[in-house]
Amino acid sequence: MTTVSVPPKTGATGAARRSTISSDEIVAYCPKCKTLETLEFTQDGLTRTQKFTQENGGVYHDCGSSEPCRLYRAF
Repeated sequence: MTTVSVPPKTGATGAARRSTISSDEIVAYCPKCKTLETLEFTQDGLTRTQKFTQENGGVYHDCGSSEPCRLYRAF
């Protein structure tokens, strides 16, 4: 598999704009707890989720890992 880069997270978007943005699905793998999860990204970055955050160019799982998740394009 090929690792993919994540688009930078920018400012908030309006509801009307959100509906017209195309999205990509990315599989995140946490190196600490081995969680696999499919995440959705728009051109603004990671969509809102309870268990994952996007910071400093990486996606992090809430298990306490200091290492960013490995990201793979979903098929």
